[in-house]
Amino acid sequence: MDISKRLGLVLLLILGIIILMGSLALANDKIPAVNQSCLSCHQREGFSIKNNGKEISLTVNPSVLTESVHKNNPCTTCHMGINGFPHQNVVYGSKLSTKVNKNCQMCHSNVATKYRKGSHWQATKEGETNVNCSNCHGEHDIQKLELTKHEEVELCTNCHQGEVLESYEESFHGKAVKLGSEEAASCIDCHGAHQVLGPDAKNSMVSKENVPETCAQCHNEPRANFAKGSEHVAMKAEGDGAPMYYTLKFFTWLTILTVSFLVIHIVIELVGKFRRIDQDVH
Repeated sequence: MDISKRLGLVLLLILGIIILMGSLALANDKIPAVNQSCLSCHQREGFSIKNNGKEISLTVNPSVLTESVHKNNPCTTCHMGINGFPHQNVVYGSKLSTKVNKNCQMCHSNVATKYRKGSHWQATKEGETNVNCSNCHGEHDIQKLELTKHEEVELCTNCHQGEVLESYEESFHGKAVKLGSEEAASCIDCHGAHQVLGPDAKNSMVSKENVPETCAQCHNEPRANFAKGSEHVAMKAEGDGAPMYYTLKFFTWLTILTVSFLVIHIVIELVGKFRRIDQDVH
């Protein structure tokens, strides 16, 4: 076989590989066959059901699924036990979130181990609240979380409002993040993402023992007294925030009075100057 024929075969082989890779890429962008069956009903606009007197939408946008990181997963990966039609033993609302949440942990076992050690899982387990994977990661539009610091704070404050949010916004970290800093600490930097624990837990990132190490993620050479300050303290007339509250009030009024006296002084000087000029003219 001469060189030209060998070269032709090599080129054909390369072309075949390119076509095969392109076909696989296109195939990966398609919704799995089982999902096509689900979407034959669930992609219809206005598709809903009434449950306990409340109308619940059952419509799923196919384009949202194809853009999700789970685009190649069958619907039954998350909605286990849904077989045949009409569906049997269907649950809705918080019960559905809890059920799907358990299914998430079957695939994401490494993350689930941390999540089940955190306060979010404990609160959900005890029925105090319902913090599931979908609260942070979404439902059908699940994406890999690559958030800015500001978006991280917004995500957490969907649930954590009141004094927690107010005190963070008043802090240096909160103000810096609000102004666009990507270096100042967000909620996740201090509290973690999945194994979130309160300050009283020994393994918590914000316990007295671990605060210096947590601060060391950003601050060089953290000292033990990093743990002596109070976080999430709102500036109020009573409580831990009282010294800061009255200090702010003092300097606010000091600034107002200083500027006021300065303006009055300038006005008096100008009046006196114009009078002297008027006397010199006459």
